[in-house]
Parts: sequence; C-alpha cells; structure tokens
Amino acid sequence: MNVALEIRAEAARQQITLKEVAHRMNTYPERLSRAFNGERKLKYSEVIQAANALGVPASELMRRAEEAEKQAESETPSR
Repeated sequence: MNVALEIRAEAARQQITLKEVAHRMNTYPERLSRAFNGERKLKYSEVIQAANALGVPASELMRRAEEAEKQAESETPSR
C-alpha cells in the first residue's frame, strides 16, 4: 500500500505544493520527496502529520491507497 502516492494526489487535488505540505508537517521537502519517489517509506507518524496538513483523516488516505492497490492488481493481466 503506497500512502505516499495518495498524499501526493490529495495535495494535487487541493493545489498545494509538496513544499507547502512539508512546511505544514514541519519537515524538509527533500525528506517528503524521497518518500514520494519510493526511496524510503513514510513513518506512521508522518502519515498522520501529512493527513493533518491536508485536513484529511489518515484513515481516508490509507483507505484510498488500499483501493488503488486492489484496482491495480485487478487490472494486471494474469499469466
């Protein structure tokens, strides 16, 4: 489940830059960028901070990430 992608998508929906999300989380944009690029995983506390920064429940971001993963799996052709 890639919650970082959902955080990025929600920020885009709200037209908020990653730099602004990082600022609201009180972290460095580079740290957040590494998570979005798959170089590291977000800690649960960072998911909570990002959710708060975006005004969305963390459970909603995780639900969306899980749904996206299930959809991607169902669209992958079986061999």
